[in-house]
Amino acid sequence: MAAVTGELLPLALGVVLSPVAIMVVIVMLNGPRGRANGIAYVAGWLGALLLVGGAALLLAGAVEAVTDAEPRTLVGLARLLIGILLLALAARQWRARPASDEAAELPAWMSSLDNFRPARALGVGALFAGLKPKNLILTAAAAVAIAEGHVGVSQSVVLLLVYAVLATGGVAAPVVAGLVLGDRAVGVLGGWQTWLGRNNATIMTLLFALFGVILLGNGLGSLA
Repeated sequence: MAAVTGELLPLALGVVLSPVAIMVVIVMLNGPRGRANGIAYVAGWLGALLLVGGAALLLAGAVEAVTDAEPRTLVGLARLLIGILLLALAARQWRARPASDEAAELPAWMSSLDNFRPARALGVGALFAGLKPKNLILTAAAAVAIAEGHVGVSQSVVLLLVYAVLATGGVAAPVVAGLVLGDRAVGVLGGWQTWLGRNNATIMTLLFALFGVILLGNGLGSLA
């Protein structure tokens, strides 16, 4: 179980580093329902990671049950595919990068965040965590790592929960900062938002490329 946990940590870090998603929660915190919306957003994010990860685990088990291929071979192929997808996303992100020192272009609907209610914030958090390509791919990779460990149902659930909680750290950090710092959090979070906006493309390109190479290497190792 410890070995699987070690594989999950870098994947969770990849989900933690989600600049636009973090900027969304920072903007939410500045609204009239900031605290409630922030907490709901984090809850939606965590729930979506658990749902996607659970579905991927079930799929991995079903594939293993109906195929004659060795589990190690299936894991290797899955990792190769995920690695290729991440490298493709890295290339796409690099081509779409803004000009130097230009902030990332944020979704147009972010201008309406002040009018959000907790239920809508919950849904947005779930969509960002569960449907964004990076998070979807890394969560699938985490499920593959858990499946390869053959640790049993109860331990698989625990590992998935550990992964999801760790991967929620990025969007939870501004909420925690707001609760702890109070009024002082405005300046701190504003600085975070500015830095993330300017460096979003670089962060995402490096993440996609790094994890793509790692998973390609792991996939080739599983097939060797």
